[in-house]
Amino acid sequence: MICWYIANYYLRPVTPEDIRELSSHLVSLFDEPDLAQIFWKAAHRVKNPRLKFALLKVYKSLNSPNRKPFEEYLLDYPDVFPPEFSIAFGYSANLRRADIFLKEIAKSWPDDPKDRWQVLKPILRSLAIQALKDEDWFYRKNAVSILVELDGKNAIPHILPLLHDPEPRVREVTRKALQKLGYK
Repeated sequence: MICWYIANYYLRPVTPEDIRELSSHLVSLFDEPDLAQIFWKAAHRVKNPRLKFALLKVYKSLNSPNRKPFEEYLLDYPDVFPPEFSIAFGYSANLRRADIFLKEIAKSWPDDPKDRWQVLKPILRSLAIQALKDEDWFYRKNAVSILVELDGKNAIPHILPLLHDPEPRVREVTRKALQKLGYK
């Protein structure tokens, strides 16, 4: 009987409420400069033991010498971190706007999995449009790629001005994106 209780406690699924709670904790920790420490501290704040365990595993991986992008570690635990959350979190980090993304998710992560991309796309689209004007060329370049992936041809009016960006790498990514979309 005790084993059954312990197993159910530690194996209970991660709910949408858990994802909202995690997002809220992550936002509150964004003043911490080390991503690994953010995951460590979040692990000690969440209530769900399965989520706590996965966060600690990600923390450990982030401290390994063969470090990969953090969203790839989240994708290693699809039963804990929904893939839509992991991918969108990675996009927002590549736009230097993960804190804004997490604030939105803390309020609006949907209970129904079918609604996830319907909620995420407008958030990410807005963040990408903001990032097109970032002072750092790296985030403008990422914004072009993410906006094209999310919006397809609807991204054209937003990215066209970047053909005249001062940074050649941004102009090149923009030119290739427009070609991919069939823009002449």
